Amino acid sequence: MHVGKRRYVAAAIQMESGADFAANVARAEELLDAAARRGAALAVLPETFAFMGRQAEFRRYAEPLDGPLVSRLRGIARRTGMVIVAGTVFEEAGKSAGDRADGRADDRVDGLADGRADDRVYNTCPVIAADGTLLAAYRKVHLYDNDVTGGPPARESAAFIPGDELVVARTDLGSLGLAICYDLRFCELTRRLAVDGAQVIALPAAFTLYNGRDHWETLLRARAIENLVYIVAADQAGRPPESYACNGRSMIVDPWGIVLATARDGEGIACAEIDLDRLAALRQRLPCLEHRRPEVYG
Repeated sequence: MHVGKRRYVAAAIQMESGADFAANVARAEELLDAAARRGAALAVLPETFAFMGRQAEFRRYAEPLDGPLVSRLRGIARRTGMVIVAGTVFEEAGKSAGDRADGRADDRVDGLADGRADDRVYNTCPVIAADGTLLAAYRKVHLYDNDVTGGPPARESAAFIPGDELVVARTDLGSLGLAICYDLRFCELTRRLAVDGAQVIALPAAFTLYNGRDHWETLLRARAIENLVYIVAADQAGRPPESYACNGRSMIVDPWGIVLATARDGEGIACAEIDLDRLAALRQRLPCLEHRRPEVYG
């Protein structure tokens, strides 16, 4: 049973997704059901949970946000009563009026964020309420282009259109700020989410093992401490075919930087309690967000 709206259990779901789309989606549903059985009111899936294969195939699995994949996840939310941060999905650009959470058609098909009209898609994080309502959708802002040691080069900009809006979703469980994987390295983004009211930041990821073994936990704890927020970080694990090895170690960090739960190797779930009253007390005890001086440093 859910602990309540001020205190509740969150679940960071860790997957080893591969190139079998149907199998990945079925496994995500199994893990969401397992999180619900453990009492989770909030569940976060990892980045690109439905397909970790060749970038050239991303377009094949792209849908509008009123397509079958998000619709299936909305049904799972209704059935389990959980708020679901649906990792990321490959979102078609401007295919229907329903592809935005606010119901407005996306007019950026021929005028994309970097000026190109092409076959790329958005790497989008939907947030679904416990009643199945699509509350919000965040399109990944920072795209990871890098030569990954021990794996093929990462060129997200070749497959994805960068987003240009930050999102804080208002839910029955508090205000959820949204960030995706590489966004974690940009302290400006998480600070803006906190200033805009985020109490919990949900971070779906497919963080590389090469960087993650040294940086993942440190970055998560730093972002939590400096913004006095909970972070629920759901990562991919293992090494998908034709891709780089992922870090795993999905975790939940509290506003004091304490790691509350960490997933084991392989697939699994990290669960911990979110206590919004504790968050409020910590922010009152250390009001650093109120002491900001943006007029000095921007």
